Amino acid sequence: MTGRLARSFACLAAAAACLACGAAQDQGSAPDPKELLGRGDYAAARLAAEAKGGTDPSDRAVIALSHIAERPDRAAAAEAVKALSRGAARPLAAEAAAEMLALYPTAPDCADGKRALLAAEIALGALGMGPVAAQPPPEGSKGASEAALAVAIVERLRLGLAGAEAFDGSRVLAVWNGCITLLGRSMRAPTDPDAWLLFVNLSGLAVLVTAAAPTSDLSRALLESSVTAVEANPGISVAVRCDLGSPFDELRAALTRARDLGGRLERAVAASLGCTRGQYAPRRKE
Repeated sequence: MTGRLARSFACLAAAAACLACGAAQDQGSAPDPKELLGRGDYAAARLAAEAKGGTDPSDRAVIALSHIAERPDRAAAAEAVKALSRGAARPLAAEAAAEMLALYPTAPDCADGKRALLAAEIALGALGMGPVAAQPPPEGSKGASEAALAVAIVERLRLGLAGAEAFDGSRVLAVWNGCITLLGRSMRAPTDPDAWLLFVNLSGLAVLVTAAAPTSDLSRALLESSVTAVEANPGISVAVRCDLGSPFDELRAALTRARDLGGRLERAVAASLGCTRGQYAPRRKE
């Protein structure tokens, strides 16, 4: 009898070990939501992220992006905002929105201006702002990361609208007004690298919009904010005028209709007059 019991316990132990091994293998082979998103398998990416809980910033971002990658409409945008903000405090919603914008280029179907503008509106909506605002908005106070989110939104607009044949200026203006709220009207960035990213993306968008609608309120707002960003961050003045990657010449050309702003820009970079073009952009320390 004792021998039978011993053999029974040994069999049970072996079975348990096999089950544990199988479970570990199953867990290890769980699909990667980001990888599925990159393949364009959006429904599977969403299901994989939801299966993990769908609550950390990365999974929220995948779920949100999968909705508008499938169909760029208001219903999809509303679902995306819910994915970013449901049950999240404001800092988490902002982090998830930033992650969504970072993942945006990896989705094969997100290469058009329509989705880029929608993604910008969704990122604002996650914080309870704009036409697809989360209801109710996430709780919590404004954090330092929100200025970086605003720059990421402007960057997505700049890159997305660059190839667009036309865009809705009123919607872009609404997004920019939301970004102003996140940035603060002073345009003062916490570090020179942050200021540089702000200037490059904001002035790039301003040049793009001015070429399409030179007398619009949106053009004036973006041009003025671009100049203010240079004035408020004197540490980047040399890079603004002299760095090979600076859109300074294009910005100056766009300001020909706004001489007051052109004069302010020239005064803001006066100390760098006569510099040789090269690599001056501030870099983040590793």
